[in-house]
Amino acid sequence: MADEGVPHNAGVAAAQERVEHFREAEQSDLADAALAHKVLQAEHGTADYATGVRVLQKYLAQLPAAEREHVENATTSAGVRALHDPVTLRAIVKREMGPMPTSREGALAELEGARRRMREDPKAWFADDLAQLRYRALVAAMGGQR
Repeated sequence: MADEGVPHNAGVAAAQERVEHFREAEQSDLADAALAHKVLQAEHGTADYATGVRVLQKYLAQLPAAEREHVENATTSAGVRALHDPVTLRAIVKREMGPMPTSREGALAELEGARRRMREDPKAWFADDLAQLRYRALVAAMGGQR
């Protein structure tokens, strides 16, 4: 049964146009993801980038399904998927790391606590991606003084 008033070729052409639009959107999405990967890896190095990805994955996994879907489908004002936007990804990881100490003494005390944990429980330390990122952020904030 043919559609009334719509020639077969017009329906096929419209479907092909929609498919092409989705392909272009998918390619753009993949390009955005690749760019975010490249930018963040250049900023943080391969190891910290990989650790940040694991922190992000854990964050998404703990979200309720509806909220996770919302985050996964959110876009920036530029039309880039939020999870392919370096600014958004940095913000999520920083939020997961929590507030940083505001004083030098507070930072030094936290660094010493992290070092103690490294010595006393290295297995747990190396399994804690968030603590490792936080430690490296504190070291960087202290001007590289370990």
